[in-house]
Amino acid sequence: MSVPDSRKYMNDFTHLKAFKTPDGRISKPGLRITCSTCTNTLVLDMPHGSQSVEQAFADRMFRNKGWEIGRNRKYDRCPQCLQIDKDATEMRRAARVAKPASNAVAIKPPATQTIPKPVADLIQDWSTAMDNKAAPVKADEPPSMGREDSRIIFAKLNEVYLDERAGYAGDWSDEKIAKILDVPRSWVATVRDLHFGPDRNEAAKHALVSDVKHALDAANAQIGKITQAVDTIEKVRGEAELERKRLIAVAADINARLLEMQK
Repeated sequence: MSVPDSRKYMNDFTHLKAFKTPDGRISKPGLRITCSTCTNTLVLDMPHGSQSVEQAFADRMFRNKGWEIGRNRKYDRCPQCLQIDKDATEMRRAARVAKPASNAVAIKPPATQTIPKPVADLIQDWSTAMDNKAAPVKADEPPSMGREDSRIIFAKLNEVYLDERAGYAGDWSDEKIAKILDVPRSWVATVRDLHFGPDRNEAAKHALVSDVKHALDAANAQIGKITQAVDTIEKVRGEAELERKRLIAVAADINARLLEMQK
């Protein structure tokens, strides 16, 4: 894109007037330029006022800061965006250089020749493979429960199993008994079904329900506290917003009086 030496209109820049800030300082007048790509801005102080600056001088000052000045404000670009375009161009150029030629011919290695075996050797190899074929491995049968094992499991069930309606007491179960006695779980299930009752634990179920209710109550209480805190924050935010607007109005009034005094 061709860039003109200077613009035709100074209105393509934003003219900033002097004003008094809330902390009592007087800002300087200046010119502001805005990037058309990323909205970055740059302000140049103009102590004698921006209206007295020539177009060519303003263009040159912004270019010295690394900006690209277009034919109007829609084409102004900041140094960061210009560097991004430059890096992208370099990457595309490097990719074109590194790309292999499309007409390159791949050289295939010579194929190895296979020497056929005699028919007798092939038959012998097949016969040997059939003879050495492994027989299917039978799965190990589960160990059988002895009378002593049954007696020990029965004694433990008699301690922790209440009745057919309530089932296990506490947090007991087939799995826990099997782990403590170091026996298969199926043995525990067999003895329980035969002498006691179904695999049930009403106590654990009630305890779980109680824990869930307590957790729900705690969550609802926390939600109430958070809601109250949010309401307080919203109230404070509203008061702060009103104070901010009041201070803006005060600053605007002071600025207007200051400009009136400077006339």
